[in-house]
Parts: sequence; C-alpha cells; structure tokens
Amino acid sequence: MMYERLEKISEIFYPYDTSKQPIDYYRGIANSYLERYPEALKNNLSGQELAPYNPIIMRNITSSYYGMKNYKKAIEQSEKVKKYFPNYVAPQINLLELYSETGQKEKAKSLFLELEKKTPDNPLLTPYKKNFISE
Repeated sequence: MMYERLEKISEIFYPYDTSKQPIDYYRGIANSYLERYPEALKNNLSGQELAPYNPIIMRNITSSYYGMKNYKKAIEQSEKVKKYFPNYVAPQINLLELYSETGQKEKAKSLFLELEKKTPDNPLLTPYKKNFISE
C-alpha cells in the first residue's frame, strides 16, 4: 500500500518530504520490502542525486546491491559510507558482515578491532568476538 501511495506523488512538485528526505528514499524502502532490489537501487540512486551525501540513502544503496547479491558493489558502497561517515557504526557492522561473507578475513578482523575501540559494549559486535578476539 505504501508503494502504491508513493507512486501517486509527483517527483516534479514534491521531490522531498518536509524533512528534506527525497521521496525516492521511501520508494526504495518500499521496493526493498517487496524484494524488488533492482527497482530499489534505481530509487536509491535517484534519491542520492537529490541528496548526494545522505548517509541513510548511501546505506540503502548498499542494501540494494546486497539484495541483488552484488557483493563487490555492496562492499564498495559500504566503504564509501565509512569514509564519509566514520562514526556511523551500523553500516560498518554491515560491512563487517560483508567482509566475513566474502572471505576477506583480514579486512573483517581489522574492521572488528576498529569498531570494538569505538563502541566496546556494542551488542551487535558480540557474534564476531569469537571469530576475532582469540586470534
């Protein structure tokens, strides 16, 4: 229903919501929930044109690539989010998972240790401790 309502909104007259979030951000979320990742990617990239350094949209682009199983692009996008927003921890935990899933053990370990210094009590890091603490 959200997607259907969003399709009725004119991007020409209303490219953003009142908080300056591009409408395509919401379309991207709707398409992601419907597992239409290529469409979500188009929406997220369109939203990024209006808000080039919006960390949430940048993170959603990563999710679209991940949903399409394009792990290389997902990692590249996650690294870009990390570069521009080094204190935005949630996407870095996703990047840690991507590194782990793709067998990039050294990068995963390095990122884990970096994240553990930033947020030592972060419960999202707990599953990774057994992989990297004893090494």
